[in-house]
Amino acid sequence: MVETKPAQIPQPQPQWMNYGDIIRILGTIVVVIGHVCDMELYNSSQLGTLNWHVLNVWDSFSRWAVPIYIMLSGSLLLDPHRTETPSKFYHKRLMRIGVPLVFWSFFFMWVDVYYTGWRATHDLTFQAYQDNGWVFLWSADSLGQWFHNLIHFNPDQWAGHTRWEWFKYLVFDCPQLAWMNLLKGEPYVHMHFIFRIAGLYAFTPVLRICLKHIPRPMLIATVVMMLIWSSLDSVANNLTKTELSAFARFVPFLGYYLIGYLLREAAFSKKTLLLCTLGWIASIGILAGGEELLVQHYVIDAKLPGLYGPPGMDMILYDFLSPVRVVMAIFAWIVLVNLFRNPWPHSHTGRSIIRFWANTTLGLYLIHPLFRELWFMTAPQWIDPFLKHVIAMPTFFGFHQLQLILKEWMLYGINATWPNVWVGIPMVAVLVYVPALLSTIVIMRIPFVRRIAG
Repeated sequence: MVETKPAQIPQPQPQWMNYGDIIRILGTIVVVIGHVCDMELYNSSQLGTLNWHVLNVWDSFSRWAVPIYIMLSGSLLLDPHRTETPSKFYHKRLMRIGVPLVFWSFFFMWVDVYYTGWRATHDLTFQAYQDNGWVFLWSADSLGQWFHNLIHFNPDQWAGHTRWEWFKYLVFDCPQLAWMNLLKGEPYVHMHFIFRIAGLYAFTPVLRICLKHIPRPMLIATVVMMLIWSSLDSVANNLTKTELSAFARFVPFLGYYLIGYLLREAAFSKKTLLLCTLGWIASIGILAGGEELLVQHYVIDAKLPGLYGPPGMDMILYDFLSPVRVVMAIFAWIVLVNLFRNPWPHSHTGRSIIRFWANTTLGLYLIHPLFRELWFMTAPQWIDPFLKHVIAMPTFFGFHQLQLILKEWMLYGINATWPNVWVGIPMVAVLVYVPALLSTIVIMRIPFVRRIAG
């Protein structure tokens, strides 16, 4: 008698979502635009001006991007056809976000304290080097010189402090605000996203099991309650000016994560899509107009020196889970998923380019604030001779504009309102996005180092 092996039942494969790559690319572009606007939106000298109103509109427009990222992750990772073991899932995700989370957290903490100085807590007893002309940290011309000054020990230049006292000051005392932000899961303005994603990844295997057994009506009701609850929590946090820690930042985003899964294949009629598009536009208008009123009442009329939220009543609508942003994100998701449901572009070469571009988005997202800050502040001193040489070169069509940009950067720094807000926003967005994209591509080509790009 011949033994026969039981027939192998083919396992369903995870479904490829054509819209995923396009949403990642568009989302990253929009995030860069929003972050460029933020630099001047929070500039107290701009409050109440035409520049501020324009920046507010552009910034409001960009506020769908981060929720869309979370929804896209839920759409892809909660796919019921994914059958990988939890250990395999955690290994893959740790390789993708673990190294970037650690590296970029500490890198941007250094930027925040020792390059921009925005989160530095100075102690005057450690500033005596300014009196003897010794170049130490804040006046270092390059990263290499910074490390050189830090490592090379000269008792006369340490202003009476021991090496241990300097170490303690440089690593713990001066960057204490940066350490506190790390505990909040926001070592830099954009890093909150990677902490939220890490928390969502941690519970994805168990969520997959739950989703296989929960009736869809119950799941819909649960997700709606989650989003409502999270919106109420957003309002409460802005009223009380409280924030979650790094370990809990992901919890309010569970609603976004799950609704991305719920709406992963949602198909709507043209009439419904038109209404969703109008709803998307209306939500942007409500966000921008609402913030105009809130800032006028809570900041300008109250004669406060500048914006202070979120969390805070002045910028409550900008919070990630404010009711208007939740609605905006859902409208944006429905429109984009249906718009890019089918493969695009139609050519194989075009789709390959889109796929390659999409693979750079996480690294680009992580690195782009560095270029925003480089342009915003005056050019580093070590590059001045080169800039002066370029500026002095004979001009020709198009090159003169580059010379003007470099001169402005060398003397004052470049922000979204130069030469005017209409030109400045798209121009600075390009100046940030393109170098960030090119840097990410280079990093992705370097063995081992490529890990920091996700």
